[in-house]
Amino acid sequence: MIEKDKQRKLKVLSKIIYILAKIGKILTYIAIPFIVLGMVIIPILMNKIDIKNDRIILKDKGNVISIVEKNDKLTINIKDAKVAEVTGAKDISKIKDFFNNNSKGTIIAAGETALAFALISIIIAILLLRRVEKIFKNINKNDTPFTYDNVEHIRRIAFLMIINIILPAIASAVIELILKVDLNIHFGAYNLIEILSLYVLVYVFEYGCKLQKDSKCKIYGE
Repeated sequence: MIEKDKQRKLKVLSKIIYILAKIGKILTYIAIPFIVLGMVIIPILMNKIDIKNDRIILKDKGNVISIVEKNDKLTINIKDAKVAEVTGAKDISKIKDFFNNNSKGTIIAAGETALAFALISIIIAILLLRRVEKIFKNINKNDTPFTYDNVEHIRRIAFLMIINIILPAIASAVIELILKVDLNIHFGAYNLIEILSLYVLVYVFEYGCKLQKDSKCKIYGE
C-alpha cells in the first residue's frame, strides 16, 4: 500500500500529465492544416521554379513568393516575409543539382509523399496522446493504476509507437525509390530493442493487474 502522501503526489502528477497530454493533442491538431496546405502549395510552387544560367528562377507575376540568391545565401520569401533560408555556396549548389537531376514531377511526387507520411505521423501522435490522456485520467480518478482498461490503453500506445518507429524507414524507402537517392534512414537493431521493450511493458502491466486481482490488494488506498 502506498502512503497517503505518495498517493496524493501520484494523483497530482497524473492530473498534470493528462492535462499536458490534452493540451499537446490540441496543439498537434493545429499542424494538420499546415501539412495539407503544404501538399497544395508544392505542385503550384514547383511549376513556377526553373534553373536558368545556374540560378533558381521563380516565375511569379504577382511576386507573392520570391527566391533571392545573394552572397552565398538563398532566401525564400512570401509577401516579403522570410520563410526559409539556405546559406553556403555548397548547400545552394546541392539544391540546384537536385533540381537539375530530377524532373518537376519527381520532386512533386517526393514532396507529396514526405508530407503524406508526416500527416500519418501527426495522426498517430494525436491518437497516442489521447491514450496517454485517458491512462493518467484513470490513474487520477481510480484507486489503482493496475486496471485492464489501462492495460488496453498501454497496448494501443505500444502499437502506435511501434508504427511511429517503423514509419520513417518506410517513408525513406519510398522517397529513395522516387528520387533514386540514399537518405541513409534505416530500420536498425536499436529500433528492434525499442519495439521489444514496449511489448514487455504491456505484459508487465498486465501481470500487475493479474497479481493485484489474485491477491485482492491495491497499490494504494484502503
